[in-house]
Amino acid sequence: MCSVVSKTEKQNQASKRWKDKNKEAIKSYNQNYYKNNKSNKARYDEYNKKRKVKVECCCGKFIQIQNLKKHMITSIHGKRMILKECRPVSRL
Repeated sequence: MCSVVSKTEKQNQASKRWKDKNKEAIKSYNQNYYKNNKSNKARYDEYNKKRKVKVECCCGKFIQIQNLKKHMITSIHGKRMILKECRPVSRL
């Protein structure tokens, strides 16, 4: 019986063959790229630090700044806001 090979499997096999054939060229390219772009590492590190900062939403949930807008439209945010409005206010 002949086996049926899908188009994606053929592409994966071709990709693997190409990578095996050009292993040294890929390695040298990656090394040169890293050396040439090493100065950008500080900028990327600074960006990653900013990205990891968490803030507290008005509903009381702590989330990353980059997810704040998306969080505002979720059902979790809506439910927490309803619960927050219904909670009795503690008197001092």
